[in-house]
Amino acid sequence: MYHVAVDPSWRRRGIATALVSRAQSELAKANIRRVHALMLSGNRGAMQFWTAGGRRLREDVSLVSCELGATTLN
Repeated sequence: MYHVAVDPSWRRRGIATALVSRAQSELAKANIRRVHALMLSGNRGAMQFWTAGGRRLREDVSLVSCELGATTLN
């Protein structure tokens, strides 16, 4: 999954939870044992969603990004 979002008028009905649960179940059937979710640290709703149900926030890893295009890397 690249992005999980539910229209605000449809939230709190279990749609995202069902979608993620099904995806994780199918990945487990394929012998995939670990998945990761990336979110902006200020997105409290996403943080609450992803840390629910036994998922844990990892503070031992960092993400590094680089925008490519107009700049030249030396």
